[in-house]
Amino acid sequence: MISEEERLMKTLNQLLEKAEDPKRSEEIFSLIIEKIQPPMGIATLASPALLRPCLSLLMDEKIDISSGIQYNASVILSILQDSRSTETLLKATSLFPSYYSKIRENLIYTLGNLKEKKAVKAIAQVLEEHDEIEPSQGHREGKIHHILKQKEEAFWALGKIGLESIQHLSSLVKYEEYPSAKLKTYLAWTLGEIGKAQKEKFGGVSADIAITLLKLLKTKNKQIFEETVSALRKIDMPEFTHSLYLYNIG
Repeated sequence: MISEEERLMKTLNQLLEKAEDPKRSEEIFSLIIEKIQPPMGIATLASPALLRPCLSLLMDEKIDISSGIQYNASVILSILQDSRSTETLLKATSLFPSYYSKIRENLIYTLGNLKEKKAVKAIAQVLEEHDEIEPSQGHREGKIHHILKQKEEAFWALGKIGLESIQHLSSLVKYEEYPSAKLKTYLAWTLGEIGKAQKEKFGGVSADIAITLLKLLKTKNKQIFEETVSALRKIDMPEFTHSLYLYNIG
């Protein structure tokens, strides 16, 4: 008996062949996207049989990226969060430059939830980018792309991965001076997670983590302050943190 996965792969391959006809490509691409959606669009109903087909679609360079197929495949993979997808997802971070932010947000989110240690370098790289980037010369989409959301996902992912992210601490701590309150809040959480993992394994915490968190305490923002206090407690900073909630943001 042919498995559900094999049936779907066969159907998708047949549709991709038909999509080679320029007159039908838009119609066929819509059908392909429909085929990989979970029943009634409910994420929890996504079948594990979608794993290999979505990995294949994600990496198929013959498919026009404007079709939305790669993006939709990355969404399904972020729902499945299957450890068997990690190697392909890692390759995909190289295949899709930073300006394909929506796809990369899903890749980073999934790799973070899978706590994939080998993904740290690729994830941290986005923190070295400007918030607004232009595609490489010759790319047909010459518009400016905003990657702030991608950076947010990178913070969460690095925190979830934990100790291995310490290799790129310098990329993280520089965001202490960043204007976005949201990113500073995420930074505090991430440093707390990394510091906690570091202390559990080695019995101590990097000075850069402690210093950056103490600097964040001075920020006149309640969310940043509270997340920073939480992070300091995770790394067992002195008892003075228990009195810090008396702080008045005003």
